[in-house]
Amino acid sequence: MKYLLILSLYLIGSTISYSADKAVAYAKQWAYKRNSKYHDYSNEGGDCANFVSQCLIAGGLGISSCTGSYGQGGTVPYVPNLENCLISKGWKSSSSMPSKGIPKGGVITYYNGGHAVLVVQGGTSPLVAGHTTDVYGGNGIYGYGRKYFWTGKTTTTIKWYSYVNGYNINDGNNGYAGDYGNAVVALKVKDATYAVHEVGGKWVTASNNSQAGKNPIDGVAIKGGVEYRVHILGGGWLEPVHKYDLNDAENGFAGILGQTIDAVAIKGKTYASGYFG
Repeated sequence: MKYLLILSLYLIGSTISYSADKAVAYAKQWAYKRNSKYHDYSNEGGDCANFVSQCLIAGGLGISSCTGSYGQGGTVPYVPNLENCLISKGWKSSSSMPSKGIPKGGVITYYNGGHAVLVVQGGTSPLVAGHTTDVYGGNGIYGYGRKYFWTGKTTTTIKWYSYVNGYNINDGNNGYAGDYGNAVVALKVKDATYAVHEVGGKWVTASNNSQAGKNPIDGVAIKGGVEYRVHILGGGWLEPVHKYDLNDAENGFAGILGQTIDAVAIKGKTYASGYFG
């Protein structure tokens, strides 16, 4: 029997165990000092993302599984990687100030990935803390190319792209399902058996168009011998696979455990993706 797979990728909101108060308390303690537990990148391109990472870790946000977490103690020292990390963790993001302001514990980046700070006092005129130019309580509205990241219990509308039936990673219109930079957190496949692996979690299996997964995912497996592949958030496309073996990290599924997926392509099938807008 030949299956027609209808793939739906969508993003859902998640409640993240993160204490803004603890993150801000850490920022206040270490804004003008260096914690010997972590490496200091001040003379190696800048310590801003590294310091914000430390604050996030102090607040209880697990980021050691994020792409680019090569810093001592599990930090993410490079701003673009930190931005992708927050998205993969389900944080909301915007290139303009949120209408109600950005909350305490949020992150602002500047210069199109060149600098990052932690929000220590929220609102539409936030105050921030950061390293490289060490500051605590500084004006958060400066620089250009600003992006805002924040978390919490939120309600977000899912927007859907049109169904596609192509298999071409160079064709953003019809070649794959996904939106680079937005984490895929769940999967539905019609009339088939499939599974997703949640970042830092376990494999979740499903069949017949039921939901598999409810958190950012780093692995996809589809039964039936179909060829499929995935794109890594902040990275590139991995080689295609054809098998379904959750214990075979080389050929049994698409993905690299610990690295979030933001797009999927399936050969010869019809599929669609959604994202938070």
